[in-house]
Amino acid sequence: MFSRDRLRFPMAAMLSFGLALTLSSCGGDESSPTNPVPVPPPNGWYSQDSRTTLGLLSVRFVSPTTGVVVGVGGTIRRTTDGGINWLAPSGSTTPDRLNAVAFGDANTGVAVGLGGSSLRTTDGGATWAKPDSMVRTILNGATFTSPTTVTAVGASERIFQSLDGGNTWALRYNGGTTRSLVSVSFGDASHGTAVGFFGRIVHTADGGATWVRQVPGTELFIRSVWFSDANTGTAVGDGGTILRTIDGGGTWEPQRSGVITALTGVWFADADTGAVVGYVGTILRTTNGGQTWVQQHSGTAQNLFDVFFTDTKNGTVVGESGTILHTITGGEL
Repeated sequence: MFSRDRLRFPMAAMLSFGLALTLSSCGGDESSPTNPVPVPPPNGWYSQDSRTTLGLLSVRFVSPTTGVVVGVGGTIRRTTDGGINWLAPSGSTTPDRLNAVAFGDANTGVAVGLGGSSLRTTDGGATWAKPDSMVRTILNGATFTSPTTVTAVGASERIFQSLDGGNTWALRYNGGTTRSLVSVSFGDASHGTAVGFFGRIVHTADGGATWVRQVPGTELFIRSVWFSDANTGTAVGDGGTILRTIDGGGTWEPQRSGVITALTGVWFADADTGAVVGYVGTILRTTNGGQTWVQQHSGTAQNLFDVFFTDTKNGTVVGESGTILHTITGGEL
């Protein structure tokens, strides 16, 4: 099993993200739960206690019960009970914002951010350590294509790859621009896509060894991408933008999201069933490959940054001010 990813936040110099990051980074750790999980859990989305009020930017689960979230100020929280308790792990830490977390299997994972390839884990996120060879470029998104092969994207349109679970890294692509890549997803071990500022999309068909640019048909900021197979992918971004491809990114067609807010995270279980999150508590769901998107009640006005499901029903969303939302019904009331 490998975790296909996306990210969040680009280089600090990009002012368009400034306000969101300011909102996300206020507050500090909490010592006790403030939102106990309802028993039994209700339909729709309900809050879980992250024990922090810092912004949470990325979430990944390695099993139905074990997951990790990362965010502002080097925040890491881990659960082994499906989110009933989110606790800080042990090991190395970083003061730098962590933009994304990714796992290749139940044990091997990385957390990347302002400090580059900041941390890695070999025990499912229970403990974290610094890699032997650091990437110093700001990294915004990461994804595994095997238990040991991980690709990360970041500032200056650069793409790095590690073949040893994030311990050492090599530069695979340098776009030579000031545009940041912020999210990356592979539909299989060979075909991957990275997205970012000003509609930038780049694609690989050889496992990340080489990358070429694609034409998305938009100049808007594309914030997240997810491929369910080598051909079928969805990218989301500013102004309620949702783009869909069924030919591996050869062509991208717009879909009607029904919203105008920035969309920041996307996830699909298969070609049909997916979810999108965004600013002001936006959560959208489709069961027909994006032909229609239905807005769900999130119960929050906080900006949401990432979404991950372990199946079509059980999902987790993270956002600013330590927000964690969970559902066991696919978000349906």
